[in-house]
Amino acid sequence: MNMMNTLRINYLKPILLLYFLTACTPKANPEHTDQRQASTQMQKLKVESQVLDSDFLNFIKFTGQVELEVFKIINPQFKNTQKIPSQLYILSQLLQLKVDPQSLPPATSIFYNCYKIELVIKEKKKVEVLRTCEAKKSSIALLHKTSSNDYLIHFYQSQWSSVIGDSALLNQKDKTCRIKVEDKKVQEFSCENTLLTSGAGTSLEEIRLSRYSFSRTGKKQIEVVGGRYKDFTERSKINIVVPEEGKIHFNEIELHVKDDFAEEMEKAKSTENTEQPQGR
Repeated sequence: MNMMNTLRINYLKPILLLYFLTACTPKANPEHTDQRQASTQMQKLKVESQVLDSDFLNFIKFTGQVELEVFKIINPQFKNTQKIPSQLYILSQLLQLKVDPQSLPPATSIFYNCYKIELVIKEKKKVEVLRTCEAKKSSIALLHKTSSNDYLIHFYQSQWSSVIGDSALLNQKDKTCRIKVEDKKVQEFSCENTLLTSGAGTSLEEIRLSRYSFSRTGKKQIEVVGGRYKDFTERSKINIVVPEEGKIHFNEIELHVKDDFAEEMEKAKSTENTEQPQGR
């Protein structure tokens, strides 16, 4: 009898041990799990956003605001619309929305056909920005900290046609912007190969800025060099200077465009009239 009790106790020991272990193990709280996942995600986003600099978003937002003002000077119609094709400003919105989704109005208000992006650390101090709205991801920009106070932003123009127009698909030059920072403020920056379109139908024109620059302490705070194009032909040259003090100097020189087709048509009409027999 004692032997039977001993066997029964020995048999029940593992079962009782497993029961107490299971009962004493704290169950995963779904709320805590969600918090840990959110914390991990935010930590990842924090690391990604600080690859260049903790204040990088402020730097790029500032350059975007300057670019908005440049566009308003070039084309006054931009003063009356929220849809201004500033790639710098739009990129700052996309990055801010990625890091902190609650910090901006609804994403659909961003003037771009895709607001879902992914940040990929390519190598030390280089971050690639991918648009992820389609099944196939595509790169829209590359962010690079070239030195302790210098940054480079490279825009892949073919991915920005919804902002700067279809000419982005034809133009072979990508846009590049260089930013110089001191004391956590943008002191200087410049952009090359900036494109934008204005008007519609027969009045549609393309504005190409070969270069524009900003200097916080310079006598010339903003300088712009570019031209207006229509039918892929330059129609005028643009030179703008915004001084530290005084009035803005806007100089636009209209170019005489030779239209070979129109001239040939005029010659043909003239020849036709000359060869016609005179009436009796």
